[in-house]
Formats: sequence, C-alpha cells, structure tokens
Amino acid sequence: VGIGPGGRNSRRHGERQDQGGFSKGRVKTSFRTGHGASDNLAYEIPYPEFAEEPALSEYFSQAWAVRKERLQAQGRLLGGRGPATMFPNMSFSAGFPRTILVSHPISPTETEVWRWYLIDKNAPDDVRDWLRRYYMRYSGPGGMTEQDDMENWNYATQASQGVIARRYPYNYQQGLGKETPSALDQAVHSHQPIAGEVNARAFYRRWAEFVDNLSWPQLTELAKDDERAARS
Repeated sequence: VGIGPGGRNSRRHGERQDQGGFSKGRVKTSFRTGHGASDNLAYEIPYPEFAEEPALSEYFSQAWAVRKERLQAQGRLLGGRGPATMFPNMSFSAGFPRTILVSHPISPTETEVWRWYLIDKNAPDDVRDWLRRYYMRYSGPGGMTEQDDMENWNYATQASQGVIARRYPYNYQQGLGKETPSALDQAVHSHQPIAGEVNARAFYRRWAEFVDNLSWPQLTELAKDDERAARS
C-alpha cells in the first residue's frame, strides 16, 4: 500500500539492508521504578531511501551520518529505535518515525493517547512537508499502523472483561529469573526473545505499589531496599 517511506514494492520503511542491518542481539532494560526499554544492540539501519526523490535521500543520508558520528563520539552503540516507556504513561521511539506518546486513562476501559512527532530543527521545507504527510498516514488517528494496533487493544480490553479473565490473575512469568544486573541505577537487563515480560513485571509491580496508597518516602525506600538486596 506504499505506507513506508520507500513507497510501493519496497521493504518495510524503505530500509536498506546493504548499509548495516546487523545486530548484537535484542535487549530489554527494566528499571525498579517502572521504566522499561527494548532495543537491538548496534542495529544499524539508516534513514529511508527515496528512489523518486533523490534530494530527500541525500538529506536523510547526511542526517544519519551526523547522528552516527555523534553517538560513536559519545561511546554509544547505534540502535535506540525503541520503544521505551517512562513510568507511568510516556513512551517514545527514537527510530523512524521518531515519536513521543502520552497516555491519559479516562476509565477502566478507555485511554486517550496524545502523540508528537519529531522533525530535525534544520530540516528544509520539503523534508518537513514530506514528514508531516508520512506521519499522518503512518500513525495517529488516521494512520494505518495505528488503526491496525487499535484492533489488538480493543480485543484485549474486551477479553479482560470476560468471566474467566476476571477469575484468574494474568501471567507475566516469561523470562523470569533470566535478568542480569545493569550498571544503570536500579535496573536489570534481559536478553530473552521479544516476548519476554521483564518490563511488564516492573511496570505493574510499581503500579501496584502506587495504588496501595503508599507515601512518596515509602515508595522511594522500597526501590532502594530492593537494589541493596540485589547487590548483597
């Protein structure tokens, strides 16, 4: 349907496999305070290539080269495509498209989502216009991927209201016990497959602590106690 930057008959997102496409493995990073991220390590897929718009290809190629040089100068691996979530309701993706999402719960069965899309400050007008159109057809209320995902969210909500679903707790044990300590503060890593649930466990554990009506000092101390226990 031509949803990706490369247009019709192209790979998803117009990704160029001849310029990277390697990965050192997928990793999840889970924080005791509820944050979580999922990413490919050193996964190098440049920005899209436009066969019919060479000027756009040139701009995105230059932007990728600058980003790559800057990250390597900081000692950081390429990747950072996301997604990641800052507890409790802000998520972001640093890939393509780059986006920030904030979820606003309205009721137990409804959530309102706000999305922002990022554009380079110095991008020329033709790039800005192309990105604006691409973002609208890709995500957002009228976007094709968002419409597709909404079916999953709606079905999950309906299934959670069923008799059996209400009778038993959900199971979030996948990858349990496979985490490794992280150099990051109050965090662990998991190299389990994409479906590993280390981030979900951290998120809902922290959520449960908040709805238990604990004070802020108590919430802070819980996380510190767990960190001390993990290192002892």
